Amino acid sequence: MNPIVVNILSGACGGLVMSGLGYLRKPEQKFNLKKFIPTVAIGAVYGMIAGYRGVDYGMIENATYAGTIAQGINWAWKALWRKWIHKFFDLYK
Repeated sequence: MNPIVVNILSGACGGLVMSGLGYLRKPEQKFNLKKFIPTVAIGAVYGMIAGYRGVDYGMIENATYAGTIAQGINWAWKALWRKWIHKFFDLYK
């Protein structure tokens, strides 16, 4: 398999797991699927970008542009969520 594809897939899995753990580690917060899905989706996209660029988790976590990338992904996800994705989950009833 192509090494770039492997990096992208492992980055997506890593981002998915780390963002999911980050969300679930707050014991005072009740589980909310509406917040959990965007959190792990953003983590997966963030991991895919890191994997594509060949950057490991420690390097991307400390990079100065990490906050900008994460915020851009977050804004894009929220725009897509409001426009189309929420219709599939029927969470806004």
